[in-house]
Amino acid sequence: MTVFFKLLSALPLVWLHGLGWLMGWGVFAASGVYRQRFLANARQAGVGARGWLASVGESGKLVTELPRLWLGPPVTVLWDGAQHVDAALALGRGVVFLTPHLGCFEITAQAYAQRYGQAGQPMTVLFRPPRQAWLRDLVGESRQRPGLLTAPTTLSGVKQLIKALKRGECVGLLPDQVPPQGMGVMAPFFGRDAYTMTLSVRLVQQTGATVLLAWGERLGWGRGYRVHVQPMADGLPTDLLAAATVINRAMQDLILQCPGQYLWGYARYKAPRDEAHGSSVCAARVHAMSSKLILILMRGLAYLPLAWVRALGVLLGWVLYLVVSPRRRVVRSNLRLCFPQLTEVQVSQRTRRMFAVFAQSWLDRGWLWHGAPKVVRERLKLTGAVHELAGQEPVVIFAPHFVGLDAGWTALTQQLPRHFTTIYTDQSNPVMDAWILAGRQRFGSVRLFGRVDGVKSIVAALRAGDPLYLLPDMNFGPQESVFVPFYGVSAATVPSLSRFARLGRAKVVPVITRLTPTGYAVEVLPAWENFPSDDPVADTARMNAALQTYIDTMPEQYYWVHKRFKDRPPGEPDLYQ
Repeated sequence: MTVFFKLLSALPLVWLHGLGWLMGWGVFAASGVYRQRFLANARQAGVGARGWLASVGESGKLVTELPRLWLGPPVTVLWDGAQHVDAALALGRGVVFLTPHLGCFEITAQAYAQRYGQAGQPMTVLFRPPRQAWLRDLVGESRQRPGLLTAPTTLSGVKQLIKALKRGECVGLLPDQVPPQGMGVMAPFFGRDAYTMTLSVRLVQQTGATVLLAWGERLGWGRGYRVHVQPMADGLPTDLLAAATVINRAMQDLILQCPGQYLWGYARYKAPRDEAHGSSVCAARVHAMSSKLILILMRGLAYLPLAWVRALGVLLGWVLYLVVSPRRRVVRSNLRLCFPQLTEVQVSQRTRRMFAVFAQSWLDRGWLWHGAPKVVRERLKLTGAVHELAGQEPVVIFAPHFVGLDAGWTALTQQLPRHFTTIYTDQSNPVMDAWILAGRQRFGSVRLFGRVDGVKSIVAALRAGDPLYLLPDMNFGPQESVFVPFYGVSAATVPSLSRFARLGRAKVVPVITRLTPTGYAVEVLPAWENFPSDDPVADTARMNAALQTYIDTMPEQYYWVHKRFKDRPPGEPDLYQ
């Protein structure tokens, strides 16, 4: 997921906003719960269709612009009301920025840090680190910038905010965010009671800080943002409920200035969460939302001409090549080891081509799994010794890790009448896991075995006549692998091809899938003779030797992103250092 964010951060802002607009309307159309809450909140505020229609797309932009704001180059920011910030800072009592869920609230803190923080007036914001490592690192990296400080959502974090204000600095809060239980009061918000934080009131009471209202307007066509700042019209009473009511009224006035950019889908009237449970729920929701965004985009690709999808794949591949430096180094190392005759220029060229076809094949899953069946069949050309897969004879299909592995599986399951099986490894992301499972079960009568199913179930299905689509050119560690040559270098390789062929009393039929300009060519090769033997190590060495001949016909389409030589025989050095 971090790779995906880094990829998006390199795109122009107008592209990200376009994707966000599509995502916003996609979620609005697909989720009845979200749509009902969105419309109910808008009605509660007295906002008609002319006010909330724009917010459907703007809500999606809120998500897709984050990679650019967190990881990408600076964006254009204009100011309206900067003189109020200058005046408040000059008083030396500190400033409390109150920013509702209006427009791009991420940009207000960044813009302040850029304009004032680097001049010695930093802003401190509360930050609850997500529990998921990838998201915690990503958000943490984005918040660690000159002039912008973070404070934990604990008592020590509140003390940090108070100290910042007493030094005459600025703190930022989102007052229309539902706080944890015990940290707010029920106060009217657009005529309905909503649990409202009291932290901002307490900060002002303890420090005498100046309160300013701010929000980041999203300008059209990716032109950047405009930060609006204005003083609070009414002072804050000492009573917490009365003060929360005044703040909510101020937020209402801001929102009604631009209802088309308010986050009407936010559950403003929900019950307060338990603090111990809140952070994990928040992280899970962000992760799930990011995954759903990817799936919406993948479904959309199913309706584009193949040439467009492939062009996007080339662009994506180039960005991955530039951004994902660890995998780029792995690919280059693998190519140097397997093709020592290549010059450094040739290694670089082949690496770039590999990233391009890798990205193209990933985007192709959009039409493989969501396109019209007729279109899928037309783009998958099944050729070669197809008769090897006829009848009910036990067959282990040797399907190496070429980029078209899912296209090969789809061609077989869609175009042949047999019941196919394969082995599936669960994904850590449940949204993506469900999507991949559904895609691989789209056509035919298939069964995906997990590791928990064990060898006996797989062998039983194989002997019953269900071909096994096997990807054995893998390394599961020294305990489950044997060291055999691969392009002259010892590689830990699972001997599963020999093992399943022997246990299932099955023949081995290679199926090689090649990405082509019109889709994929799926070639069925003749069954291997005299395989398996009584020596699984020799069989695995034979498999690798055959694999080399397949790779040599299309070297850029093999999965060089894997650390194929990660495990080494005793005494040999790490080849990826």
